[in-house]
Amino acid sequence: MIEKIENLLIIISRYFLIIIGSLALIGAVFMLLYSITLIIDSPNTSPGKLPKISYDNTYKSKLFPKPKQQLESLSTNSISKSTQDQDTQQPVDKRYIELHSSMSKQFNDSQDNINKFFAKITPRILEQFLEDNYRYLGLKDFDILVTGLTTFYDEISNISDFKRIGDFDSRYNLVLETLEMYLNDFKENLASRQAQIDRNISKSAANNAKGYANLINVLYGLALYAAAVLYLMIFKVEINLRRIPPAIKDEN
Repeated sequence: MIEKIENLLIIISRYFLIIIGSLALIGAVFMLLYSITLIIDSPNTSPGKLPKISYDNTYKSKLFPKPKQQLESLSTNSISKSTQDQDTQQPVDKRYIELHSSMSKQFNDSQDNINKFFAKITPRILEQFLEDNYRYLGLKDFDILVTGLTTFYDEISNISDFKRIGDFDSRYNLVLETLEMYLNDFKENLASRQAQIDRNISKSAANNAKGYANLINVLYGLALYAAAVLYLMIFKVEINLRRIPPAIKDEN
């Protein structure tokens, strides 16, 4: 009777160890695959596409605050007539000629305003200002900046907000203030993009660390599987040893 109970317990233990060992092996394999995906995770450092900057209500409310009041001349230190160079220098990049042309559309309501604008700002002034202050952005982002500025001024060329300002100097200062606002928004977009890249790098580093830490769980699973296999082998030997005496007795 005791022997039958003992055999029954051995059989139950064998099945239990088979289940435990199988689950441990399957868990270890899945944990290994999951850890590998975390370890090989690399951050998305692609700069992507910067948001488009448009002339919206934010620009309008800052440039034309309510209630209406006498517009004061803005002292713009970033662009000055003193930066004009002689025409003996190398030709101006075509991009700045196009940008200058786009900006001049805010003054095309009269020839006098056009002449005054051309006297204050030339394509070379724009070139020097942008090259000196924003070339650090790198070739790609700098090109996006210049191209975006040209598109921006083309898009607002038909907006009457500026041309309602009859005084040339007031309108001129507003156009320059718009330029400064665009440049500030562009730098904010760059900062936001870099912050997102930094977050991606931090997240990827955390995933890598988690992946390496999970390898410990893989080892635990494999150890449990090995222990189950070892005990199964012991039970197998035990069963085979129990069969030897009856077999010898039958031969005799």
